[in-house]
Amino acid sequence: MTSDALMVLLVEDNPGDIDLIADMLEERESFRLMACERVTSALDYLKKHPVSLILLDLSLPDSQGLCTFTRIHSQAPHIPIVVLTGTSDETIGLSAVKAGAQDYLVKGRVDPELLTRTITYAVERKRLEQTLGESEERLRNVVDSVREVIFHVDQNCVFTFLNSAWSRILGFDVGDCIGRSFFDYICAEDQPRCRELLASLLQRDIDSVRHELRLWRKDQEPAWVEVDMAISPGSDGQPVGMVGTLNDISQRKKNEERLVFMATHDDLTGLPNRNLFEDRLNLAITHAARDIRKVAVIFLDLDQFKLVNDSMGHDQGDILLRIVASRLLETVRASDTVARLGGDEFVIVLPDLDAEDGAIFIARKVMKAIELPVFLNGQEFFVGGSIGIAMYPKDGLTIRQLVRNADTAMYRSKELGRKQICFYSPEMNEKLLERLMLENDLRRALDKNEFEIFYQPKLSMSSGRIIGFEALLRWRHPARGLIGPEEIIPMAEATGMILPIGSWVLRTSCEQLVQWHRLGHRDLCMAVNLSARQFWQEDLVEGIAAILADTGLAPCHLELEITESSVMRNADDTIFTLRELNGMGITLSIDDFGTGYSSLSYLKRFPIHALKVDQSFVRDITQDADAAAIAQGIIALGHTMNLQVIAEGVETESQCDLLRRWECNAMQGYLFGKPQPGAEAFKMLRSIM
Repeated sequence: MTSDALMVLLVEDNPGDIDLIADMLEERESFRLMACERVTSALDYLKKHPVSLILLDLSLPDSQGLCTFTRIHSQAPHIPIVVLTGTSDETIGLSAVKAGAQDYLVKGRVDPELLTRTITYAVERKRLEQTLGESEERLRNVVDSVREVIFHVDQNCVFTFLNSAWSRILGFDVGDCIGRSFFDYICAEDQPRCRELLASLLQRDIDSVRHELRLWRKDQEPAWVEVDMAISPGSDGQPVGMVGTLNDISQRKKNEERLVFMATHDDLTGLPNRNLFEDRLNLAITHAARDIRKVAVIFLDLDQFKLVNDSMGHDQGDILLRIVASRLLETVRASDTVARLGGDEFVIVLPDLDAEDGAIFIARKVMKAIELPVFLNGQEFFVGGSIGIAMYPKDGLTIRQLVRNADTAMYRSKELGRKQICFYSPEMNEKLLERLMLENDLRRALDKNEFEIFYQPKLSMSSGRIIGFEALLRWRHPARGLIGPEEIIPMAEATGMILPIGSWVLRTSCEQLVQWHRLGHRDLCMAVNLSARQFWQEDLVEGIAAILADTGLAPCHLELEITESSVMRNADDTIFTLRELNGMGITLSIDDFGTGYSSLSYLKRFPIHALKVDQSFVRDITQDADAAAIAQGIIALGHTMNLQVIAEGVETESQCDLLRRWECNAMQGYLFGKPQPGAEAFKMLRSIM
């Protein structure tokens, strides 16, 4: 008997059958035999000894029938089993084979040759089955570890195989999908093209298919996939189905869509950008030319948006732009296009119009929408806009012409006082060109010493004496002559020149007052206006301190006038800046009081010294009861808050008498003196003093 002999465990309770099988195997050196009479003893033996094969009689004292096989097989599934049956029990032998036995032998029909051949074949077949099973398991593990879906469908596109990646990507259980059509999972919009491609593949018109389509996930969300498919041939070479791979490209598609969106939309507001706007406008023009219709281009620019950025910060400015964008979208029609060109410039395309009335209707809705209050950092702001409109084909036939002319009309609306709606007219281009030339001249005016300061006296109501002057900017243009601040300041703010010009005005007026002090008028004060952009520059306090130090003017003789709307843009920061200036000894006044949106709860916290009643109220106090009530109320409010009150624009004795009766503290106006250059102002000073 060799060392590699097969160990056969015979489970049999008939001594005669045991002896018979022992005799048959005795002459074979390649076998060793061990016999057990019961299932329990066989199971005990299997736990302690290695066995190559089990010869199993199904009728034993402690077990009968197929149950006998099941008990042994469940304990040792890796060991091949050959069942022994009687001549009348072949049926149960076949059942055992179906349940996992390798073979069966009928007692009385067994000879030594058949027995040894059956044992050998059973052992070898079991080994092959195990090897094949292990290979299949390894292959399945490899296939399941692949990120891509690997699948097979028959000629009707019914799944016959899917790896586990299908579940990872779509969420469906693989077992539930086998036997179902691939098209059960394809989105309806993508099915026609997919059917066409697969039909061509089965007909051998094409060798393979690579196609992008959308599949439904288990959560009912679509997933983009890329499918590669080829013919699966049978033994005769004819197609029996198709084999393929499937990749999830949803993230790639999202990235592509994001790139397309970024190329055509404004990143801040999500509105179409200039590229998409021009495409939409070009399409609208094409349709209008074909259908003999009109197209409107509305150009919108927010008024003083830069001041919001300067006072509240760019983050709050961005929030404002998003709010405006949302309001514009709610205002226009579904067929219209709202785009952001940059900064605070928005443009709207209104296609398919009958007449200009449709454009003016939308423009008015837009104006009302953007005039609604906006809350930034818990504060209420009112932001208006200026609108220009150009019509196709009257005002231009091309994108460039329409946008340029709508922009020109918008600038005209700003010149008319902002918050206006203007249709384009050819004359506007001449005015725009003139304005551009003037802005270019403004950039050089400071270097060319073309600016001058005129001084308007401020008189005490009680004494009638001059107590100070207000410095007012003038530009002596070489061609246009003298230009006032109402035209200079908006241009200076638009061009960014307001800061150097404002610094020059402050320094020059301080130098002038120091000169007058040296000539004996030491009680005079100088009032200088600060624009909103000046007030919100970071180094404002340091810059003013430097000018006072350079000129030698005592801070108590300087009065800074700040508009009501400027100080209310960011009240908390305003208080901090005003306290710094007040701490230096500078007098602070609110200019044009009554025209802004003051909150008394903040106003009482501001360290200010005076209120200036706007001349629009003073002008009509003798004729308009409302204007008189407002002016008298401002004076009373100022006195209640222990503030000085100065009235601007006093031109008649009757106005002066009323203001004196209301106990206004000081006045300015043509009644006492117009703004004049320094030399003339000094002559007036000497004559009145």
